[in-house]
Amino acid sequence: MNKTAKRCLLGILSIGVLAISVGCENNEEEQKTQTTKLTQEQLQKVLDSQNKKKDKTEENKDGNASDENKQKEKPKLEKDKFTNEVNLMMGGEYIKKIDIADTHATLTYYDSYQAVISENSSMKDLKEETYKEYWSTGDKIDKLFVIETTRLFKKNPVLENLEVILPFEGKTYEASINKKELEKVLKVKMDTLNESTNWKEFTDKYAYGLDNVERQRVFKHFVTIE
Repeated sequence: MNKTAKRCLLGILSIGVLAISVGCENNEEEQKTQTTKLTQEQLQKVLDSQNKKKDKTEENKDGNASDENKQKEKPKLEKDKFTNEVNLMMGGEYIKKIDIADTHATLTYYDSYQAVISENSSMKDLKEETYKEYWSTGDKIDKLFVIETTRLFKKNPVLENLEVILPFEGKTYEASINKKELEKVLKVKMDTLNESTNWKEFTDKYAYGLDNVERQRVFKHFVTIE
C-alpha cells in the first residue's frame, strides 16, 4: 500500500473515531438532560406532596382552633326564659329593667310609687298604700335578696353574677352576688337545690319566720344600704 493510500485510510479512521466520540458525547449530554429532567420532575413531585401535607396540616389546625373556640365559648342566659322567671319572682311586677349580658344579669326596680304607675301601664291602678305595704311587711326585702336570688341561680345554671338594685323609701338596697360566693355563704351547691327535698330544706332554713337569723346573715353579707 502506497503512502497516499495509507494517509487516506488513516483519515477515514480518524473521521470514524471522531464521529463515534461526538456521538458518545451527544448521548452523554442527552442522558444528562434526561436525568436532569427526571430529577426536576421528582423534585416537583416531592414539593407538591409537601405542600399538600402542609395545606392539610393548616386545615387541621384551623379546624382544631375552631373546635377550641367553640369549647371556650360559654353558654349564655336565655333572655326570654330568664325574663319570664324574673317577672314571676317576688316583687317582679315592680321591676323597671332587666339587663342581660352573657352570664351576668342586673335587675333594677322602680325607685318610687309614682315611677311604677307612670311608667308601667299595667300597674296604673296600683294604690300607693299597697305598694308601700308590699315592701314594708313580711321581711319582703330580705327574702328578695336571699330567697329569690337563690331561686334564679338554681333555675339558671349558666347565671354567674346577679346584681339587684331596689330603691325604696329614700334608701337604695343593692347587691352584687357571685354564684360561687353565694354557694360558700349558703354552704350548698346550686345544682343540688333543684331536688325538691333539698329546696325544702333551704326554704325551711332561710325563708320562714320573721327576723330569721340565717337569712339576715346572708342578707348582710351581700347587701349594701345607702
